[in-house]
Amino acid sequence: MHAVYMFKAPSEHNTLRLVCMICTQSIEVPIHHDKPMQWVLEGKFHKKEYLVCSVCGFKTDVPVHCGRPMLYSMSRYIDVSERHGI
Repeated sequence: MHAVYMFKAPSEHNTLRLVCMICTQSIEVPIHHDKPMQWVLEGKFHKKEYLVCSVCGFKTDVPVHCGRPMLYSMSRYIDVSERHGI
């Protein structure tokens, strides 16, 4: 009988953060009403990213770093292809 080994990635539960895709600087997603704000894309032709509170609907712009809006990420890791444009 062969042994079966299961490998599991580290838990990524509640690792919401905003990441700069230029320098990889990251910050935690802002909290509003004790919940992380959600990413929303609005507009039909000229689209704009916002962070919105799921409780009251408060809306704010996504923070900018290195001259570009930060990426809303649910992972603690950045994919190599995303980082280097592969």
